[in-house]
Amino acid sequence: MPKISVLISAYNHQKFVAKTIQSVLDQTFQDFEILITNDNSTDKTLDIIKSFSDPRIKLFENNINLGMVVNTNNMIKMAKGDYIAIINSDDYWELTKLEKQINFFQNNPNYGACFTLVKMVDEENKIIKNPKKNPFKFYDFSKEQFLNYFFFNDNFLCYPSVLIKKNVLEEINFFNPSFIILLDIDAWIRILLKGYEIKILPEILTNFRLMNNEQNLSGRNLKTKAINFVEARRLLNNYCSIKNYQEFIKIFPDYSELSISDKNLECYYYLIDFFYKKYYSKNNYLNKKIKSFLIELIYEKTYENHKFFNTLIDKNILDYKKYSSIIRANLFFEYFKKMQKYKNIIVFLLVLNFVVLLGYLFNK
Repeated sequence: MPKISVLISAYNHQKFVAKTIQSVLDQTFQDFEILITNDNSTDKTLDIIKSFSDPRIKLFENNINLGMVVNTNNMIKMAKGDYIAIINSDDYWELTKLEKQINFFQNNPNYGACFTLVKMVDEENKIIKNPKKNPFKFYDFSKEQFLNYFFFNDNFLCYPSVLIKKNVLEEINFFNPSFIILLDIDAWIRILLKGYEIKILPEILTNFRLMNNEQNLSGRNLKTKAINFVEARRLLNNYCSIKNYQEFIKIFPDYSELSISDKNLECYYYLIDFFYKKYYSKNNYLNKKIKSFLIELIYEKTYENHKFFNTLIDKNILDYKKYSSIIRANLFFEYFKKMQKYKNIIVFLLVLNFVVLLGYLFNK
């Protein structure tokens, strides 16, 4: 049985897929199988995959386009390795990537996933040196510090750099197919909430390709930004599964100075209490993602249980006046944001009116 199962979901990457596969075959650690799903490509991707004759390659072909998440989950279920490595069909690895990650796991058996640092390359394999283009960073965090960071900030872990234990993916029920872009950080958060530590090796072992005009699934074009915003709020629902107050305080230590007296509630009460105090009581209008999550969480829990809102009041977390202020603040933020969008037009009209007024006064 292979130690590692390498998974590749390939779609219309005829220009890059050969380099991806070859970077796996050239690894210094050779105890692996490669599962490749051709996701109904319309270019020559399938022909290029078939040109490789290594017996460790197992090819699956889709008659329709199913998307990366469904393909990856299907391959995880078929994988025979104890560890799962995932690589996009346009990215590639350095030679010692798998070897160094396996060595880490052998010395740190309690960890659930291991990542590497990343080099950004363009479509011609040239290094992109602009640090603003590279979101992947090194932090030597505990699981609680990772969870705290991910609540307030974006993902900095590279999906095609991961090596993860198969049983850990099975424990979290694989990747969530309802996510299009943030499927990876959703999984990392759920792994951390299960109690597993994760590690970033402080070495560049993965090459992540940035397409022209940032047309990657994780790029920063308008389409992906819109999807990202919707999914970013949904990510935070994972934090409702925090087991108890003691665990909550480890993830959000600042709450200890603000917390209510009852330490035996479901943790979503502490989420509401903490982030109301953090983002509303102090008129902090900066983090729209968290504010929207807070409102949606109150909607959801009130609908599920009519006694929920009574508990908010009884525990002095939120009353009707405070709740109304949250709604008004959020609506004001939306209105202000729209006004910002049209500020140039508004300024032009004001200046125009002022000029017309001056003309009228001088001609009077």
